[in-house]
Amino acid sequence: MINYRKEIDGLRAIAVISVILHHANFIFLDKNWFDGGFIGVDIFFVISGYLITKIILKELITTGSFNFHNFYERRARRILPMLFTVILVSIPFALQILFHTNLIEYSKSILSSIFFSSNFFFYLVTTEYAAESSLLKPFLHTWSLGIEEQFYIVFPIILFFIFKFFKNYMLILILLMIFLSIQFSEIIGSKNAELNFYLPTSRFWELLAGSLLAYLEINGRIIKNRLTEILPFLGIFLIVISITFFNFETPHPGYLTLIPIIGTSLIICYSSSKDFVGRVLSSSIFVRTGLISYSAYLWHFPIFAFIRLTDSSISNLEKLIYILLILILSSFSYHYIEQPFRNRNKILSKYFWLITAISITVISTFCIVSINSKIDDKPLSRLLDRGSYGIDSLYFETNFDYSVKDNKSKKNILIVGNSHAEDLLEVFTYSKSVTDKFNVTLTSPIKRNVDYNYQISCFYNFLRTGSTFCEESEKDNDEFTENLTRQYEWANYIILASNWLPKHINNIEQLKDIINKVRLDGKVPIIALPTIEFEQRPNGDTDIEVFAKENKRYPNPDELDHLEKLAYRDLKNNQMDKTTWHLQNLAKEMKLKVLDKKDFQCNMESKRCSILNGDGYRIIWDHAHYSKEGAIFYAKIIDKINWLSID
Repeated sequence: MINYRKEIDGLRAIAVISVILHHANFIFLDKNWFDGGFIGVDIFFVISGYLITKIILKELITTGSFNFHNFYERRARRILPMLFTVILVSIPFALQILFHTNLIEYSKSILSSIFFSSNFFFYLVTTEYAAESSLLKPFLHTWSLGIEEQFYIVFPIILFFIFKFFKNYMLILILLMIFLSIQFSEIIGSKNAELNFYLPTSRFWELLAGSLLAYLEINGRIIKNRLTEILPFLGIFLIVISITFFNFETPHPGYLTLIPIIGTSLIICYSSSKDFVGRVLSSSIFVRTGLISYSAYLWHFPIFAFIRLTDSSISNLEKLIYILLILILSSFSYHYIEQPFRNRNKILSKYFWLITAISITVISTFCIVSINSKIDDKPLSRLLDRGSYGIDSLYFETNFDYSVKDNKSKKNILIVGNSHAEDLLEVFTYSKSVTDKFNVTLTSPIKRNVDYNYQISCFYNFLRTGSTFCEESEKDNDEFTENLTRQYEWANYIILASNWLPKHINNIEQLKDIINKVRLDGKVPIIALPTIEFEQRPNGDTDIEVFAKENKRYPNPDELDHLEKLAYRDLKNNQMDKTTWHLQNLAKEMKLKVLDKKDFQCNMESKRCSILNGDGYRIIWDHAHYSKEGAIFYAKIIDKINWLSID
């Protein structure tokens, strides 16, 4: 047995509270002040690595051997009962709340969680951990359990092997594994941040940091004196600044993750019940919260996910109430589920494994039945899964070839603008009438690796300076400048397309300068008026989403007709927009051709604007951007009406 340290539980309390506050998504003054709360998971990793390594090394040193069966049973007793409990309690809510396709993904996520592969599963199905849609996946948080269990499976074997054959080199080998893992995370993170977030090999160094602490402590290599008394304060400071200043733009895990890892390590190494930090962490409120931290971690995410699925506009006060309820529920779980199952005298091994087998069988059976159940032709996920639409949109953007095409039999169109220009490019890509006559591209580097907006105000700077640098886009590199220069020289037509917010086009005089410069260079300028922007609720839902969530079905023809008339209402609001009015007047003044998107988005005679295609997919997937299905739908219309009628 290892000595119990209250301050470790206090540290667990900081970790779990920071994670819960992060996922609660508290917004004050338009900011989530716990953006960096996800580092609570990294604190857990260090603590786990420290405690597990200490257990293994003490047994190896004491007995010269290691009982793998006892070790894995202790881990199973620690992790599985609460995991199974949360899953089983969540199933009735999932059946009541989730739409069919979401229920299938939920069932797959449960299977991955009980077999400790959630990190791989959620990498494959989740576009971004921080994305709004990710907060609606009830068991997304089990990705960290997957990584911990993968570490628990391989590390005891590695450590046993090192102890038996390379005992004198143990410190060097642990340091080497830390170095290789953090280097791996830094390299992978620069190429694929999402993959890096979920990979065990990118995270093992955090657990190994705890292993290093355990080795140093057991071998008496941690020196404590008057100077080291300040180190726990430094540790708390490093954790606090990480929670405060980290966000999902912070490369993580990677070198910057050393800040909270070092902070956690300093507290574990140098804090005790005798120093101020240790006394605070050892206080009753911290210790009790730390003791229930595992239950709280498991309960909080599905509870918040199901609440958001039923009420997407919960207030900060309501979130505080839910957190209090989560802590009360977690306290109950700790005393009546966690504690009894950890005690071998209360629940004998044979009964524990029998209960485990029954739980896995019941849960797996439910999941398999759900996954293989029949669905209708139009699952509601086609309406509500913004994440899938976003994946399609990003795929098009990052896989399109933005280089110029030397096809002399066609004229060349360069579209200038932001994401709305990208939408127009996608429509043209699916249009036979356009691609038969024109080569079309968009202001961009030849290859985009991420979402990229090059505003018209940036194009104005390019025409003046010849550089792609622009404060609005914060992009500037030789490859982009070279490609945009070729694009501009190559173009016969310049289509200016945007949502035309004032911040994206400073004033009409600037736009006049662009048009005059384009004409001076022998090109034809064209203005595309804004896309319809559907009216949104405070949570971002549009009328079609509100209908689907309230009724849990597709609208019938009469209901769809009503929703399309509401979309026409939004069109009318857009057309009366002051900026649009200025654009139309400018076009008349300067004799510009205008492309009006309402011509293919709406039926002006029946006063309706299309929302869905024939297969039940949304044409506009958020409030203003075209889905892939929408681009195909609109392309057929512009072919029919010859919308791009230029020579």
